[in-house]
Amino acid sequence: MTEERQLTLEELFGEEVPEPRDWQLSLAELPGDLPGPEPDRELIESIKRLGLLQPIVVAVGATSGAFKVVDGRRRVKAARQAGLTEIPARVYGRDSLLLTSVMTLVANQQRRPNAVAELDAILTLSRAGVDEATIREATGLPVGTIRRRLKLARLNDRLVEGMRVGKISLAVGERVATMPQTAQARLADLGVLAAAPGRTGQAAGGTRTSAGRLMVLAKGH
Repeated sequence: MTEERQLTLEELFGEEVPEPRDWQLSLAELPGDLPGPEPDRELIESIKRLGLLQPIVVAVGATSGAFKVVDGRRRVKAARQAGLTEIPARVYGRDSLLLTSVMTLVANQQRRPNAVAELDAILTLSRAGVDEATIREATGLPVGTIRRRLKLARLNDRLVEGMRVGKISLAVGERVATMPQTAQARLADLGVLAAAPGRTGQAAGGTRTSAGRLMVLAKGH
């Protein structure tokens, strides 16, 4: 049996990948309105006491010269709330949509996964003609996970946004993604999945919404 080998980024894209540099980056140089969930109090307090121990990853826009946060948006928000002015960052000198998509997937493998970030990155690569096997070899992400994330592309846009901000759990999102678009729109209109952060998968009244209950609500009964 031959040992599996991960593709290098150079092999995947046919271009030289810029060497990253480790900087102390001013928070003022990063975008102010970052998407994604807000940091919890424990992370903010930890950063106040110990600083940011894991560098974020950023890329420099090829034309704009602005920094794009590839990995670490929640840490940036927490660092700002903790009162920091500078944080450690690994900076890539040239932004590439494909490159940053692969970096997002690799970073997700090294920490708690973010399903919507993975979906965005996988869609970018897929639309650029990169097949499932190549994505797997370049990132280490299992093909089964790639396919499950692609199923989330069937979600109503409002429900995807609910997942993006942490109001809808991955398990609920995957279940609802199997429903017809009319049923998903009904759920979005009803606000059934708009639970408060930290209570994912619960209805607005605080009662956990089961898959069966979702099906009933989606049908309008």
